[in-house]
This record gives sequence, C-alpha cells and structure tokens, in this order.
Amino acid sequence: MNRTSPENTDTVPENTDTGKPGNTLRTTIRVEGMTCASCTGRATKALTASDGVLDAQVNLMSAEATVLHTDSVDEDYLRSLVENAGFSSPPTTDELRTSSL
Repeated sequence: MNRTSPENTDTVPENTDTGKPGNTLRTTIRVEGMTCASCTGRATKALTASDGVLDAQVNLMSAEATVLHTDSVDEDYLRSLVENAGFSSPPTTDELRTSSL
C-alpha cells in the first residue's frame, strides 16, 4: 500500500483521545454521486467503519470528504471505501488535497 503523499494531506498532532499511536493525517477526497443526507451518512459510515480512520466529515454540497486518519491509511484506500459504498471518488486535484489546519 502506498503511503499518502504530503501533497494531499496535512499532518496534525496525534489525537490522544483515540489512544492510537502514529501520525494523524487529514486528507480530502472527492465523493461524487451523493444526492441526499442519507448518501452522506452512508459515505461517512463507510469511511469511519475502517481501521485507521479516526473521523470523517462528508459534505453533500461540495462533494468532498475530509478524513482524519492514521498514517497506515492512504488516499487510494479511502477512495476505495467510498467506491465500495456505491459512490465514485476520482483522484483529487492538488487544490482540494491541501487544507489548512
């Protein structure tokens, strides 16, 4: 599994509430095909049910998910979780990948 590249994530301090070791990263991915609040719930559940994902915020209007995860998870894996839930998740453009902390 490829590590998430620095261009599409931000390193944030370890989340001590989770008790999980390692770096915590924030990655924004595209989530296309959502039409309602139920869709955002399904995408969120697909992401947060996975080991290594600490939190996910899915936005219907922007068609994006911002995911807080350990460094054992990469962007391709996050995109596959969304796709397995029935949505498309094309590769993210550089301006979407970079988010300020």
